Amino acid sequence: MTEVMQNTGEYEKKSIMFKVFGKSASCKYFEDDGITFDYERGKYNEYELSFAQGKFSSKAVHQDYKPSHKYSYELAGEGSPKSLTL
Repeated sequence: MTEVMQNTGEYEKKSIMFKVFGKSASCKYFEDDGITFDYERGKYNEYELSFAQGKFSSKAVHQDYKPSHKYSYELAGEGSPKSLTL
């Protein structure tokens, strides 16, 4: 989840929040540069994200870009987001 954008040029400046529903969750998160088609040549980031026993964790599966966003997660219904490093 991110803030509303007018175009992909604003993407680098936005923060991304992952919302967690329930006591445990997992997913894959994929990102590319948002500008080129380099992902077609295998240039992208992919992470395995999980939340269990009150802890959020991430594992880089494929990483070609240095993460440029501020990331956070929020437990549904519990209020304030917590900072996260991918």
